[in-house]
Parts: sequence; structure tokens; C-alpha cells
Amino acid sequence: MTIDRAKIMTEAWVIVRRFKGNGEPLRSVLSRALRVVWDNVKVAARVASEVAAHFARPARAAETIRREIYSFECKDTLRGNDWNMLRELNDELRRAAA
Repeated sequence: MTIDRAKIMTEAWVIVRRFKGNGEPLRSVLSRALRVVWDNVKVAARVASEVAAHFARPARAAETIRREIYSFECKDTLRGNDWNMLRELNDELRRAAA
């Protein structure tokens, strides 16, 4: 992902203009605005990479997922993480069957 610095500065100046006249020096308003915009860019980049990684995963066969679900259901005790994994496997099975 490329970073469009002009867009970052434009968005920061929009924030600066919004808070203009509140008595705070321009330098500190611009600094806070740039931090906010950079944080937004970082979050957007992370979300985009996670989405791309999610859709890049190859789909598993439904029978493989069923076997994993069966192995979880055969356990004597299911802990919190086991329940979460079982829920994710059931969701994956629904997607694979559709």
C-alpha cells in the first residue's frame, strides 16, 4: 500500500481549520491533527492487510472441518478458547457448505 502524503496533509489541514480559533497555537493543533490522520492511515492499512490475508486463505474441504469439529466435541471438557474455536469451525463449515 502506498501512502499518499498529500491526502494526509489535506485531511490534517481540514482538522486544523475545524479547530481554528480555539486559542491553541497552530503548531500544536497541526501536530495533533497529523497524529490523528496517521493513526487512521495505519488502522486502514492494517485492516486492508487482514482482509486480504483472510480472503487469500485457501478454502478447506467440508469433511476436514467436520473431523475437526468432531474432535472438539469428543473432548471431556471444553474451555473458553475451545468454545471459540468450535464456533469458528462451525462458521467455516457453513461457509464451505454454501
